[in-house]
Amino acid sequence: MLFNKLILAPILLYQGRRVRNTIIKLPEPSGPRSGQCGSGPALKILIVGDSAAAGVGADSQQQALSGQLIQRLSRHFQVDWQLLAKTGENCQSILTLLEAKPKQTFDIVITSLGINDVTSGKSLGQFEKDLLVLKGRIDTHYSPKHIILSSMPPIGKFPALPNPLRWYLGKIAHSFDIAMSHFAATHQCHYFPLPNMLDVDVMAEDGFHPGPQVYKKWAEDLCAFIVKLES
Repeated sequence: MLFNKLILAPILLYQGRRVRNTIIKLPEPSGPRSGQCGSGPALKILIVGDSAAAGVGADSQQQALSGQLIQRLSRHFQVDWQLLAKTGENCQSILTLLEAKPKQTFDIVITSLGINDVTSGKSLGQFEKDLLVLKGRIDTHYSPKHIILSSMPPIGKFPALPNPLRWYLGKIAHSFDIAMSHFAATHQCHYFPLPNMLDVDVMAEDGFHPGPQVYKKWAEDLCAFIVKLES
């Protein structure tokens, strides 16, 4: 991989700059980022993460992951939920957002992080260290029963990225994803694989973020995962 990076470095650098300059900049959708709804056993949920967690690619939070997930969970639980997400966040930078919030207790903390660690050029070793610090900070601030780590998205198939940049970032993301899965298995977390659903027709117009249909499938699978955890 290092040899390939050295050989391809000029092309990767050029393509990376071009993508940053030309990709459509989509906003975070409007809508509530906290609330209470449903009936049944009480369940406190915190969703933490990057632009995907923030719902970029959807027209509203109701169409994004948080809205679709909470709507489904409310059929089973009395849900008290919060969304703490911002475009561009990675496993290290998200700590600032976490520390800005007062300490409280959640039953489940869900993360959507990693893609910006890949695109920023972070090493695998640093990513693993950042995961450990993040997990410790979540435990300290929120004392959750369960931490669910959403897997890395399939950046190696994103239509917004040209090859060889798409291929290269896909290889890096795959190695990070393996590390995340191993981390979850050895640090009392749950690794949650994102739905295998990637098509131009269901992605956002920027070719980089999920569209509402992807968020819907993600929410459906995640809801079933949580219901099983809580049963």
